[in-house]
Amino acid sequence: MEGDKVLIKEIQDKTGIKATTGATAVTEALRFLGVKEMVIYAATHEEITLKSVQYFEELGFKVRDHVSLGEESLANINRITPWELYSNVMKFAKRCPGIDGIFLSGGCFRTLEMTEILEKDSGLPW
Repeated sequence: MEGDKVLIKEIQDKTGIKATTGATAVTEALRFLGVKEMVIYAATHEEITLKSVQYFEELGFKVRDHVSLGEESLANINRITPWELYSNVMKFAKRCPGIDGIFLSGGCFRTLEMTEILEKDSGLPW
């Protein structure tokens, strides 16, 4: 959490332009949506995903569970079809009743085709 603040300050100091980070943007979006308890579905290795869990918990979110796919290759992640991702995320989210959000960690997932249906079927923002 502190590292994120330092990075934002460094960017602003070097550019003279107000800045943010992906982590801060996601945090603000989750708060705007009223998410308090969530799950994280991540492409990253467990070690990195656990840092995300720790980050969000330090900010007051309750992370009920997480999945780490352990992928390093963007090509491998892009091979996951939107509908395969949808199916996996729905199964995962159902294991944690009472959550109010799903965080798909990483901009590498192909979600465009299934976003609306995932939100409708799960009843949750992602």
